[in-house]
Amino acid sequence: MGNKRGQVTLFIIIAIVIVAAMLFGWFAWQDYQKNKQKMLEIETETAHIKGYLQDCLKNTATDGLCVNIPHKFWNDIPFISCSV
Repeated sequence: MGNKRGQVTLFIIIAIVIVAAMLFGWFAWQDYQKNKQKMLEIETETAHIKGYLQDCLKNTATDGLCVNIPHKFWNDIPFISCSV
């Protein structure tokens, strides 16, 4: 009879572990969804800043190439038009 009592205890412990794992997964999923929504909001708010920085970097890089190209051996770079 003691063997069955130990078996029931083992099943109860396993059930508690399974329920705890399911609750942890559910709470983790809810937190993930909330953070995902916040990240999408931040991304839409900062889209104009990203565009400005990309344009600025492109212009700066193009200006740097236009200044340095006449002094180097590059004769024709098709994607950059320099008005020098």
